[in-house]
Amino acid sequence: MVRPCGPSPYCHENRHAAFGVEAAQEIEDRVATMGRRPFCKRLNADANALAREIIDAVKQSEIQFDRQSGHGALDSADFQ
Repeated sequence: MVRPCGPSPYCHENRHAAFGVEAAQEIEDRVATMGRRPFCKRLNADANALAREIIDAVKQSEIQFDRQSGHGALDSADFQ
């Protein structure tokens, strides 16, 4: 379960940003360890497939995060 943030309405959105930063770091780390490929096009295709896989997983994590946090309501993210 996701812990509620403090009273700042930005805490929830900052957590969404952190998902993106973590995904970018994971992509960078995993692409760096992919190894050689016989052709540049193959490397590009494999790297893009890996990135899509990571991004899809992060999207699912964000959906779960929003469900658990009531789309920010539990994090005091009411911008009204």
